[in-house]
Amino acid sequence: MEKMTKKIDDELDNVFEWDNSIDNQIKEEKRSDKQLDSLAKKAQADFIGKPGNRIDLDDYLPLPTLYDLFNSSIEVLKPPPREPVSTTLQRILRVQQQNAASIPFRLDTEAAYMREAVDLLNSRDYDEIVFMGCARTGKTQALVVGFAAYAMYTARDIMVLLMDNQKANEWAKKEFRPAVRLSETLSDMLTGREEDTNILTYRFKRGNWLLIRNPTVSNLASTTVQYVAITDYDRWDTDVGGEGSGWILAKTRTTTYSFDGMALVESSPGYEVINTNQVLEPHDSFECEGIASLYNLGDRRCFYFHCLNCKEWFWATPDTIYWDKDLPTIDAQAKSSRVMCPHCKHKHTDQERLLHLIPNGKWLKKGQKIDKEGNITGEGLETRTASFWLRAPACGYNPLHKIVESYLKALETYRRTGADKELQAVINTTFGDPYVSESNLDLDFLIKSKAEAKSVLPLGVAPEDTVLCMASVDVQNGIGSHFVVQIFAITRDKRIHLVDRFSITEWRGESVVPSVSPSHWEALEHLVMDYRLKIDKHEEVLLRPHIVLCDSGGEGDTTQNAYKFYQTMVQRGKGKRIFLVKGVSTAFSKVAEYSKSTNKNTYAYKMGIPLFKIDVSIFKGWFFNMLARPATDPFSISFNDGLPQEVFRELASETKNAKGVYVKKNEYANNEALDLFVYALAYINYFKVDNLLDKANPPDWLRLSYEGNANAINATNDQLVSEQQPLSKEETQGAKVVKSVKNLKASFIKSGM
Repeated sequence: MEKMTKKIDDELDNVFEWDNSIDNQIKEEKRSDKQLDSLAKKAQADFIGKPGNRIDLDDYLPLPTLYDLFNSSIEVLKPPPREPVSTTLQRILRVQQQNAASIPFRLDTEAAYMREAVDLLNSRDYDEIVFMGCARTGKTQALVVGFAAYAMYTARDIMVLLMDNQKANEWAKKEFRPAVRLSETLSDMLTGREEDTNILTYRFKRGNWLLIRNPTVSNLASTTVQYVAITDYDRWDTDVGGEGSGWILAKTRTTTYSFDGMALVESSPGYEVINTNQVLEPHDSFECEGIASLYNLGDRRCFYFHCLNCKEWFWATPDTIYWDKDLPTIDAQAKSSRVMCPHCKHKHTDQERLLHLIPNGKWLKKGQKIDKEGNITGEGLETRTASFWLRAPACGYNPLHKIVESYLKALETYRRTGADKELQAVINTTFGDPYVSESNLDLDFLIKSKAEAKSVLPLGVAPEDTVLCMASVDVQNGIGSHFVVQIFAITRDKRIHLVDRFSITEWRGESVVPSVSPSHWEALEHLVMDYRLKIDKHEEVLLRPHIVLCDSGGEGDTTQNAYKFYQTMVQRGKGKRIFLVKGVSTAFSKVAEYSKSTNKNTYAYKMGIPLFKIDVSIFKGWFFNMLARPATDPFSISFNDGLPQEVFRELASETKNAKGVYVKKNEYANNEALDLFVYALAYINYFKVDNLLDKANPPDWLRLSYEGNANAINATNDQLVSEQQPLSKEETQGAKVVKSVKNLKASFIKSGM
């Protein structure tokens, strides 16, 4: 028993010793904790005591409430606006003015033409928007700033691409940041955190991003966004880092979003047209690098004005800008500028353009038409690219007189120096058109395409709206000498038609020798000056040539015989209807001049003969530029059916040398057709025929053949209409009967009867 009791006592002693060690350990830990607390409080006191290390809890008060947390979260759940994009932008955007004030963003006045493109920014029917237009149209503000603002507002990721890093910074500071600062709606979308906002990168409350970048391979790779916006595309490098087109690389960033993605590109044209082997139709642009080629891939929308006078619609092209070319200075001509309706010739002032034509204009796709009431018919091109082409008259922020002034100054520089860079800049940025340099024209292709084009008019028949008939004559000497004659018709809308071509090889039973026999020149009076031009759909009336432009140079006595013929025509009262032409070098101070010679050593001076002096090379350049125009455009060149093939061979006989002068491709080439065109163009230019046709009441020699033209001939009696009484009822009925019989005969022939 004693042993057991002792063992129990020993065990209890061991327990008590273990408890004491535990107590001691706990006491030691408490002592260590107190020591650490003391050191921490001392370190905290030292930290707070130092300047700049003080923590102000007021900065964090009041703490966010449950309402605040819910309100910020609900932003993410908001649906996109159920209204047109333009309406949204007009509600949330403001535009800063130069005086630091701001005005609401509007698309119903000067920039009304931007509304349709803006409203397509969220369209699921299109993947791409291409906008080609002149400068100062507001396209960057409406499309690029507007697209960025809309992406912010609807919580979409967007990348805005500019030509280089400097322009990216400039756009961010001068365009985007002011737009956000002036808009309370957009400002509220910023997180307020410094790390979410820098010059080129923005993250917003709803988690979406705005990236402002320049086109590099790294910026255009491995980035997925819903929207991409490109500005000034034609100032980019055509090959981005060896990876190819910047447009292709950029729009690929949106493909993940399928129908909800959108790629936008806007620019003024900036490249020359290298390949002129193109036959253009209305709404087509010349193909060249940059924005023009992208435009042609789309549905090709062009802007139309509604004439305030006749209510017809017309395409707002640079050709519709009128100015008075008779005024003495460029400034005076520019101030006379108007927008002229090609249908009724009504001239709209700049104020009417800004207040009526632009706000009420309409976009038409290629293939569509519009009637006076504004009803659009026809099938437009179907494509997932919406493309727009806005040209000079529709530019709401560039006054008409400024447009004309810049063009006339650039044209004057080109004529004086031959340098066309200033002219190219005006055509590209002020007109909004790709530039076709004269040196890039593929003349052989142009002439071939014109030769293959089918005309509905046979030889000797002019279009119904012809107002002027002209004849040009070239003298061919040597073996087989003859006169070469071309007859031209100029229409009311300024289109030029070569309607006939023939040679005079005999006169009164003798072979024509212009260098020998003065009497042979009389053939020109009877076969050219008395030529009768038929008018389509108006068999009751004919037109005689208003002017005959005749070559006066050549071998032997050609020049003297030409002068004698002119004197004979003066004696017969026909001197005003013939001009003797003399080609001059490019050193000539004027492109064309009609005057008497001042050189006492010349036959012209001694005989008192006036000469029409022409800088031939200048007008050849004009001819080839006009040849490239679509057949429906003013100052386009067209050819009647049945013209001999030598006409087209002769037109292709020359090329431009290193000095900018047109020369024959070989010394044996014939160039008569080209020279005869030059005579006609020089006359049109010298007498400002285009300006006269713009007048409300043109002179009587430029009126329609059946509306009082001074050169109109009664088809019944071959007399000038202006010198006789109006047609009697019997004569009018007779002309109608003749026309009906001919139509009936033609229908029998067509049916094989």
